[in-house]
Amino acid sequence: MKIVVLKRTIPSNATRGMLLVSARGSDEEAPSRGIQIEVRDDPTGKDLSDLQRDPDVQAAAPSIPMRLIRPAKIGDPVLGAPGEIAWGVRAVGADTSPRTGKGVKVAVLDTGIDRKHPAFEGIKFTVKNFTGGVPDDVQDIDGHGTHCAATIFGRNVDGMRIGIAPGVTEAVIAKVVGEEGSTLEEIAKATAWAYAEEAHILSISLGIDFDSHRDSFIKQGIPSPQATSLALSDYGACLRLFDRLFDFMADRYHIYRGMLVVAAAGNESSRPHYRVKVAPPADAHGIISVGAVCRKEDGTYAVADFSNQGPQFCAPGVGILSARSGGGLESRDGTSMAAPHAAGVAALWAEAKVATASPGRFRSDLVLRDIEDSVKKIDGFDPDDIGAGLVQAP
Repeated sequence: MKIVVLKRTIPSNATRGMLLVSARGSDEEAPSRGIQIEVRDDPTGKDLSDLQRDPDVQAAAPSIPMRLIRPAKIGDPVLGAPGEIAWGVRAVGADTSPRTGKGVKVAVLDTGIDRKHPAFEGIKFTVKNFTGGVPDDVQDIDGHGTHCAATIFGRNVDGMRIGIAPGVTEAVIAKVVGEEGSTLEEIAKATAWAYAEEAHILSISLGIDFDSHRDSFIKQGIPSPQATSLALSDYGACLRLFDRLFDFMADRYHIYRGMLVVAAAGNESSRPHYRVKVAPPADAHGIISVGAVCRKEDGTYAVADFSNQGPQFCAPGVGILSARSGGGLESRDGTSMAAPHAAGVAALWAEAKVATASPGRFRSDLVLRDIEDSVKKIDGFDPDDIGAGLVQAP
């Protein structure tokens, strides 16, 4: 078992209040900006117990499995229509906004990206592969990361507008999901790396793979009830680590620099039969959780039947046309499609803040306030389903 450890430290040559994400056993060079990720191997679990009692440790958790929030539906490949605008772009008002996201750096933690797709022409990419193999190999064999990234900052494809913030010219891409899935270790490292690369907005569409973690205990011969109890304990430790990590990223106390983190609320609900609460890490402190809505034939909105309960905001998440890895466009449904809409809107609001901020002093909380103040209220819906409302561009 591997352990991720968080400590708050004040290095002699650093700004007060920086967070050190640390553990023994890694020779990986620490990124700048006070964030360091290391990994400790602990086959017995004794170190984890000791660390959780250490007053200097902010959080410690086993590197449990993480999973992609899979789309509820994927449509067939299609071509863009010249002059057309994707319905999600219109719904959030990006098509009439004077902002484009110019000067804003956006990070995406996902399955990688198809950098050769026309949707990403002219974008300067900073990339890193956290799944093993070649460090700069972020080729997207799944298509999920490409679709999400293009919704945030994609250029027009075949004359059709698909991107919320097409003025973004710098993107940070972390491939955190490979053929073997992902883990807490990879997510924590990639988050710290994106922060060190000075991203202003970070988009995540991932969740904890509780079933897989519980099953790993069962495979060791542990009875199912006890395996569930052990997995729940690790799950709780992971939540506390996410709370600490993303709370720091948000820079609530304005000590250094913020990074606004936007995450998919999850697709576990099945309305009208049942609703599931927002899944971690989207419910962590410092993260903006996003649920999904769809557009009905009469032009009104409905909550997507799969969208989890309790998001902070909602955004278009059904029938979303965006870039398809390998070329062209495809339609996908999911809160993974809604979160990039909110991340793109955040980039539009961040444009003015980035332009006027002193170096290293970006205030992500002010961007969040703009989003909160501008949401479109949707009458007739439970706030537990749509949060404050539908995100809107400046």
